[in-house]
Formats: sequence, C-alpha cells, structure tokens
Amino acid sequence: MLSKNQRVVAPMEVPAEDIGGFPGFRLRRVAEPTVDGSSQMMRINHDTVAPGGGCHKHLHRLSEETWFILSGAGHFFCDGKLSVVKKGDILYAEKGATHQIINSGKEDLIFLTVTVPPCDLVDDVIFVEAFDYERQLAAATS
Repeated sequence: MLSKNQRVVAPMEVPAEDIGGFPGFRLRRVAEPTVDGSSQMMRINHDTVAPGGGCHKHLHRLSEETWFILSGAGHFFCDGKLSVVKKGDILYAEKGATHQIINSGKEDLIFLTVTVPPCDLVDDVIFVEAFDYERQLAAATS
C-alpha cells in the first residue's frame, strides 16, 4: 500500500479482496486514508472484474468516483445512461449519481478507482439494485 515510507507499489503486491455480493469483483486497496501520512482525502483501488461480473447499482451520498480503465471492456451505467467502456477511458460519477460497472468483455476488466472523499459503506453507499448482469445489460441495451 502506498505511504510516506513506500511511495511506489506494484498493485499485485497488495492483497486482493472479494466484495461480498459483487460477482467476479476483486479490489486491491492501493492507497487508503488510514495510511500514515495520508491526507485522508481520497482512496485508490486497483480493481479487477472477471467477464460477466460487476457491482450492484449504487450511489454515494458523500463521495464522487473516477475510474481509469487499464484493460478490458465493459459497460458503465450512470444516472440512467449506458456507455461502452474500454482501455484508456476515464469514467466519472458525482456524489448522488446512481452508477454501476460491469464486464461485458471476454477478458478481465481492470481499472483504478479514485474515491474522493473515501467512501464509507455505512454512511455513504446506498444500494439501489442487486447485481443481475443478464437482465441489467438486456434492459440497458434495448
């Protein structure tokens, strides 16, 4: 994890975590507000989503998020709009925007997520809809 003692980190050296209820979604907490010397103003995750995986539609009451797609392809839902995303794209959701990312490609979708301020699952995140890839992709593309 990044810190004032370790300013460079290889994401694969950071332990991966599965996110309960988000199929195929693994994250690595690259920069956390709890790290010694952090400004506590942001969180950075290195995320990997397997083909067919993704997250629930949700929103953050307090945080905004930006994603940097490193590889793969997928779909990004934000406030009712569907976008196809691929390597090199940058995505954004302001606080209060309902959003979701799913991997509709054939290889892992890998991206960096920057959350400002760091989200808190108790006070910040509201789940709008459980993940159902087939139904949600079909509804969005029809």
